[in-house]
Amino acid sequence: MKIIFCACMFPDLESDLKKMKTPPSFSVHLFQKNLIRGFYENGTDIEVVNTPRLRFFPHYPQILFHETGFSAADSVPGRNIGYLNLFPLNYLTQRRSLRRALEEVVKRSAGQRVVLITFNIYLPIAQAMLDIKRKYPNVTLCAFVGDIHGKYHVNDSGGLYAAVRRTFMGGVKEKADALTSCFDCFAVHTVPMVEALGVQDKPYTVIDCLFTDVTEYSPPENVTPKSVFYAGAVREDYDIGHLIDAFHMIPDSDYRLEIAGSGDAVPMVRAAAKQDHRIRFLGLLSPQEVAERQRRSCVLISPRKAGHPYVPYSFPSKTMECLASGNLFVCHRLPCISSEYDAYIQYPDDESDEALGRCEMPPETREKIGRASREFILRRKSAKAQCARLLDMLRPL
Repeated sequence: MKIIFCACMFPDLESDLKKMKTPPSFSVHLFQKNLIRGFYENGTDIEVVNTPRLRFFPHYPQILFHETGFSAADSVPGRNIGYLNLFPLNYLTQRRSLRRALEEVVKRSAGQRVVLITFNIYLPIAQAMLDIKRKYPNVTLCAFVGDIHGKYHVNDSGGLYAAVRRTFMGGVKEKADALTSCFDCFAVHTVPMVEALGVQDKPYTVIDCLFTDVTEYSPPENVTPKSVFYAGAVREDYDIGHLIDAFHMIPDSDYRLEIAGSGDAVPMVRAAAKQDHRIRFLGLLSPQEVAERQRRSCVLISPRKAGHPYVPYSFPSKTMECLASGNLFVCHRLPCISSEYDAYIQYPDDESDEALGRCEMPPETREKIGRASREFILRRKSAKAQCARLLDMLRPL
């Protein structure tokens, strides 16, 4: 079985993040990197064809992209497709270039069963994959669905530009979701996603997260004893206001709240930082900087509440990263988080500001839970273990 992973990743993560004022979430990039590494660690015959995950010009300062080599993970061979980064020509040229690249690999794999896999369906990728499927009967299509759009997704907010963009991009994303149902099999973060896509009668497996960490854990030095850290989308829909209000209710002046990321709630965070010297907004950090702050913080937190319509149809990727850090992770009990996590997450008594602000425990207990949570992620949620489950679904098809 030959696997071709149709990626949508940053060609050069550090450089690309700096070139865009509002870059796409890099958590999607990291998830795909872990997915590729998980296949590699299972000894899979895999090749990567990448459609660069970049904003279109002028939001990214480059129009013409030539095909180049792409280093995805370890020694997995890969390439970036060439295309024109002008809207809407980017969609048309990406579909054409990806179709041509995929066809080359499929032809080289004559006599083999070929599986094309993609994560978080992107319209040109879905279209190109379906083009290949129609032409080559030995091709199977697999969609790893991380987000569903429309009524199941977080909406952008704020201003005329956001409204226009939401109208157009929403249509594009919902069209991509519709094409997803034409695929042969699926990996999803939660069971309700299968029902929302209407693919209950097709093969699927549930994989909530993937983690790869080749470093040995060692307790970091200079940990701030009462530091609380949040990294991710700084959005009102992610209840950042709830986090700030809860922190305001902590009377201890030694506590610190650091928030990193970007989104429509950034002005709210900046205003809160001016009113409360204990709050600090860090802006958009690189994955390495986020990981280092996660290791050096006392408590990691996610304020997202359960009542949002999108919650059952997504799995917060930061859950995995926070648990793997070896520090205490606090979040509300969400329907997308299974009961197997209960021993490793500190759940507030309810979703009030008061309850979120009361999540405190002795350092010894906090460290014990943190270490156990890291061991759980490394043992049960590693990229190798999770991809083995995906391969088990693919082999009999």
